[in-house]
Amino acid sequence: MNQYEADKLYSQIYYDYPKYRMGLTRLAGILYAIINVPDEERSEFYDIGCGRFETRDVVGPAFKVCRGYDLPNVVRRLGYPDDMHQIMGLTHLHMSDNEASVVGCFDVLEHLPPEDIDAALAQLTRVARNRLILSIALYSHIFEGTELHLTIENEKWWTEKLAQFPHHKLSAHVAQKTLWIVLETPKSPEARSAHDSACHCTNLRD
Repeated sequence: MNQYEADKLYSQIYYDYPKYRMGLTRLAGILYAIINVPDEERSEFYDIGCGRFETRDVVGPAFKVCRGYDLPNVVRRLGYPDDMHQIMGLTHLHMSDNEASVVGCFDVLEHLPPEDIDAALAQLTRVARNRLILSIALYSHIFEGTELHLTIENEKWWTEKLAQFPHHKLSAHVAQKTLWIVLETPKSPEARSAHDSACHCTNLRD
């Protein structure tokens, strides 16, 4: 499934099935991850692959800027909600390096084909200035006869992928067959100093 096929499929799903949305359990997990974001990192939050952008009400009040991004037809079908913007896909994000303090990508990566995973992770880590928060389903999901999860791998596979990118700390745990990963990547001097003082981590790779 290429990005154009995915755009057509998911825009139709969002339009035809109002109940296809993020559940309360997932939103609770996101809120828990955001609680642990220090004050000095709460400037911009970008939700990449935001779908209906349910995170806006949960995460938005904690940040100065909260933006959602999804495929063009998804954004159009949802009526161009405020602070929701178009992207052409996770493998070619148009944002600048280190543009957002915190980047979230929730229940999205498993929808990509395996050959796109490395490029997508490279883009997400490039845009995230201080922290990347991911949730990744580890199970099959067949919807109306179509398998929506094109990459089904285990925790070890995903964490080894993420560990290749520069970071101070990588945290991962599985809850309800969903993998949660937080990659702490403080790149600004202020955030790096605060992070080192808090956790005494010194293993940031060049």
